[in-house]
Amino acid sequence: MRIQKTTYHSFAIVAALAGAAFVGAFMFIHRAGATFPNSSQSRFDLLPVQAFVENPRSYVGNRYRIKGCLDNVLGSTGSGEGMKRLVSIAVGEGKYIPVLVPASSVSFDIQKEQSLVVYCSINGDGLPVAERIQKE
Repeated sequence: MRIQKTTYHSFAIVAALAGAAFVGAFMFIHRAGATFPNSSQSRFDLLPVQAFVENPRSYVGNRYRIKGCLDNVLGSTGSGEGMKRLVSIAVGEGKYIPVLVPASSVSFDIQKEQSLVVYCSINGDGLPVAERIQKE
């Protein structure tokens, strides 16, 4: 009888630990916005434009999605794969968000007035840096 009780308790402990590990891993992956192997997108919340405009540095290190229309190319630096462009994205009536666009983040030629979804992270200066851009 003693052996069965010990085996049952061992099994229960192992099952509880495995369940806790699974729940913890799920929560970590969901919270961190990690990409599953068969998923093409990570979790990017929509950028809260008004709050961001008022204090962009409070968003440093976070990842967001910006939906808008390409307003203008403000400047560029580098060439080839190292090229970066600074663009403005119109996100509402009279509201523009500057975005740094590395060449590696876009797989097509972006044009003025094109509707885009920009997946970005906010750098240390409070500037969104595109990780990926898609046509909307």
